[in-house]
Amino acid sequence: MDAYEFVYYVLRHAVPGSTAGFSTGSAQFILMKDEVGMAKLVYCLNDEVEERRFRFSEENVNRVANEIVNLIGEVSGFEVKEVQLLKSVDFSGCFRKEERPRRKAKPKEELNQILQSLKQLPQAYSFIPLFSLEGKIVGLVPETFALVEGNHREPARVRREGASPLTLHADRWFRYSGYLKADKKFGNPLLSYGSVTTFSALLVETAQDGQQGEWRGRRIPKKTGTFFVFNSRGKAHTEELEFLDYSPLQPKRLSYGLFVKEGETIVRLGGGVVSSVEALADYVISSTFAVSNNGELSVTTLRELSDFVINMIVSKYMPSKSLKDFILVISNPIQSTAVLAFDGRALRLSDPVSYWICQVLEECERGEAGTDGKKEEVKRAFNLLSKKGMYRSVFL
Repeated sequence: MDAYEFVYYVLRHAVPGSTAGFSTGSAQFILMKDEVGMAKLVYCLNDEVEERRFRFSEENVNRVANEIVNLIGEVSGFEVKEVQLLKSVDFSGCFRKEERPRRKAKPKEELNQILQSLKQLPQAYSFIPLFSLEGKIVGLVPETFALVEGNHREPARVRREGASPLTLHADRWFRYSGYLKADKKFGNPLLSYGSVTTFSALLVETAQDGQQGEWRGRRIPKKTGTFFVFNSRGKAHTEELEFLDYSPLQPKRLSYGLFVKEGETIVRLGGGVVSSVEALADYVISSTFAVSNNGELSVTTLRELSDFVINMIVSKYMPSKSLKDFILVISNPIQSTAVLAFDGRALRLSDPVSYWICQVLEECERGEAGTDGKKEEVKRAFNLLSKKGMYRSVFL
């Protein structure tokens, strides 16, 4: 039986309390519909019985069905297209988690495990090609927040049935790209491919003297620009940096870019001029996710960074009427698409996986999306990296 059709049928048509056992050949599962809008998948992994709950509705049942099929594939170790129904399921020799203690993974070991897990592609995902190395196309998969190799030279939505073009709205991409942060010195393992790290940054181009630099055998014109760097307390400063860029010089204009950094070499992949203060506010707020505490950000930190942006960026490099508009937007952060809640003292930020699904793809309402565990792994990885002192000097 087709795996997706089976799961979809249970979610949509089975009565609450229904239970279905099935096998993929390498693993056995039980899918339960607990109540209206709730389902549970039970399976044996590493000699332990595990279960994952899923909440679904009429609007997202297709996506949740795909997430369950993706999880079945992860447990089975291969892409699952067919399942075999079983009259009974055998979990003998499998312990429930509470029956025996597990060794707590050390932070470095846990981080490596998460990074490896995020490289595993779900059955439905977006692929944003960024650069090519040694004939391989490397791109971002926002659903897992990881850089992987792919076969698509243009943005694409990849599903079991094949791939289709993905149109990226420039404004939405700019707002989302605030999550693509890297420390000036340490980079970001989440957004790294080998020795190359990808990150986004605001900048003001200052000069281009006609000289060229080299990256991976490519001769690229050199530029200098004013970049902005901030820390976990929201304190920020400017830095003059040299980078490589094919595009014409646009001096004294606030722009943004997507960059790669390898060693001391910085290369601009693309970007544009910042013209919307609403989009800039969203970008600034989403950038703070890297220095947040599991998505919680002190309003003091935001105010510190906002004051810098107002005085050193907006007032200098954007039209005069933009200053008042930016202050109105940033002073009421609940209006931001990157903010889930604000109580006057702290903000709860949307994680990058949820933001991509809800705000860029528009596959859910504003809020937290995804029940396959990837967003929790991404948030946990950010926390582990922060505890290691990874985000001390972050490109804004």
